[in-house]
Amino acid sequence: MLWGYFIIDLLKAEISNLKSPLSGNFNIDLLTADVHVDTKLFVDLLFSSGFFPLITRPIRITSHCATLIDNIYVNYAANTYDRGILINDTTDHLPIVFLGLKVEKELQKPKLRRCVTEEGILKFKSHLSNVNWDEVLNENDVNVAYTNFVQIFLRLFDGCCPIKPLKYSKFNCDKPWITNGLKNACKKKYNMYKHFLRLRTRESELKYKNYRNKLTTVLRQAENDYYSFKLESLRSDIKGTWKVLREIPNGGGETQFYPKEFKSEGRVITNITDIVNGFNNFLSVPSPKLAGQIPQREDDSYQKYMPDTSVHSFFLSPVAPDEVLNEVKKFKSKKSYGYDNVDMNVLKGVIDHIVEPITHICNRSSKLVFFLMI
Repeated sequence: MLWGYFIIDLLKAEISNLKSPLSGNFNIDLLTADVHVDTKLFVDLLFSSGFFPLITRPIRITSHCATLIDNIYVNYAANTYDRGILINDTTDHLPIVFLGLKVEKELQKPKLRRCVTEEGILKFKSHLSNVNWDEVLNENDVNVAYTNFVQIFLRLFDGCCPIKPLKYSKFNCDKPWITNGLKNACKKKYNMYKHFLRLRTRESELKYKNYRNKLTTVLRQAENDYYSFKLESLRSDIKGTWKVLREIPNGGGETQFYPKEFKSEGRVITNITDIVNGFNNFLSVPSPKLAGQIPQREDDSYQKYMPDTSVHSFFLSPVAPDEVLNEVKKFKSKKSYGYDNVDMNVLKGVIDHIVEPITHICNRSSKLVFFLMI
């Protein structure tokens, strides 16, 4: 119990006047304080220093015993925190939760998300094809033209693909191989675990563990089948294959592996210092063979192939709609968006219907040497 005295002395000396939670795996079963002398002494030391345990029920439960060895001790009033035990079978100990400050729940603003569907995009394209862009094309002020364009574009976009509050499912998860049947099986396993904790019989424990082990096997097989099918369907798509590999747990991780030896000029190098120096020489010192292939011409000068610059000549030719289409289609398809809430996927999908006003805005900006005030 020397470490117990050490902790208490430390708390008294350093933070006796502060609100101090003390947590950890103490490996002292508080449920045996009435029959175990050292445990009773430990509890008395805590109480004498103003600390008391937040968890008073067992957190490691089997069919033959129940213990309380993980805990959180505090030295301040009970109306400033929340605590509890979670029913979860991830480990053999039930997780304990401690919220340091008890605050009133505030009304949170719902998260918004634009509802972009194939039907909505088709409707959006139809509306754009019928728009009269005269208030953009006849406007010489590039900022006014751009503002008019954005207002028309967003008004139609909001009508076809509205922004709605994001709804969360109670059992929502980001594992697409989890079917509704597997979700129901996970719920059943959870209920069986609660049933075992309540009865604490050998029969209920074995029944729960057998079902848990079978479900674990099924879940792993479902995950394996899901990724195998995706990789098979992307066999000819290297980019898509690597994207899937990065989704696999530890599949695209940055596992660092260093060889134990290197070969250089016919000899094996195992000393780490020699390896580092060898790499430095290879990367920093030009190869004599490569250097010998570079022709040496003393009479060459940059002035022979770089004429004098003309500082008084600068010209920007107007862009054509085909150029705008080609440049936009080169952009990477992304779902991220800017201040206007329009992502690149949507822009590339409707560019054919808005290329005329965009071309006009670009040409007015270059002609007036004026940048948009966004």
